[in-house]
Amino acid sequence: MKRSHQTTESLGELALEVTMKRLGIQSDPRFISRYHGLDSMGVEALPLGERIGLDSERQLVGLEAKATTMDSKSLNTHVDGSRQLSWKANKKLAKKMLGKRHKVNQPSTRQGGAYTQGEMALYGAIDVLEGRKRLISTHLNVTTGQVWVIERNGFGDIQKTSAAGAHDFVLDDLPALTQLFKERHGP
Repeated sequence: MKRSHQTTESLGELALEVTMKRLGIQSDPRFISRYHGLDSMGVEALPLGERIGLDSERQLVGLEAKATTMDSKSLNTHVDGSRQLSWKANKKLAKKMLGKRHKVNQPSTRQGGAYTQGEMALYGAIDVLEGRKRLISTHLNVTTGQVWVIERNGFGDIQKTSAAGAHDFVLDDLPALTQLFKERHGP
């Protein structure tokens, strides 16, 4: 069954990919996307668009893709009060993932397949850093194509810097891209 919000999610992911390319951020090869939407994280959820990358200085970067029909720049807040992408949320996830070390290389039907040593090394590094990564979120208005690229502080709040807005852009050919993803995923 196709999910009606897949087109919006795909557009948000595309905006994140463009942002990463523009900022010189590469996906960390150890990162495996395991969680999709609401998942078994207690009562918390990890979003589809969350990733871990490496910037040009080889520093870890937490990345979050959002796409809505309005000009929203907000992130979700978990039940423990931590905001998505915050250092507190990163540290909590690292601890959870490190608890799965005993499952490395065991067959799994979970999204992403078997847990890997590289993945455990990544979350071990995040744990040592106490969740402290560079934090960037992208927010796409799927009606206008406007993308805001937002650097966030350790609490997940928008950082006030002189570079604010410097990396924002408009996603070109939005109608054609929307149609492409609708054909792929359904309306």
